[in-house]
Amino acid sequence: MSREGVAPLLVDCSLINGMRVKRDDEHATVIVDNCLLHFTPTEYKLVRLLLTDSVVPEASLFAALSLQKTDKTAAKLLTKYINKIRGKLAAHGVCLSRVHGYGYMLLPDQEEDLSLLEAIQSENMQANQAPPT
Repeated sequence: MSREGVAPLLVDCSLINGMRVKRDDEHATVIVDNCLLHFTPTEYKLVRLLLTDSVVPEASLFAALSLQKTDKTAAKLLTKYINKIRGKLAAHGVCLSRVHGYGYMLLPDQEEDLSLLEAIQSENMQANQAPPT
């Protein structure tokens, strides 16, 4: 059944604190703070998992790619896709982090959070130094 002529079904993904993230399963796209990100079908299988669980076990990522963890090329292939996804997400303030010995998770980019915190602190300092009127 095709949804031609109908607006895409966007699913809210609230796992990434402070960011407006939606996914469109039909078009393999993700919207991060109104920026559209395109993924290949294989990349999107992994991204969809990462958007639905706070921490995704590596075994689940292998299964999504129909790979066996014991296959020596499987780890290299997963790393290749993770790096491609990481690059696309990082450009929009989302960090794909490795949870050592377990899997991966999505977080807001810490540098962006730090910049925002510094800007707020700077504004507060300026407001406190302003002479009373």
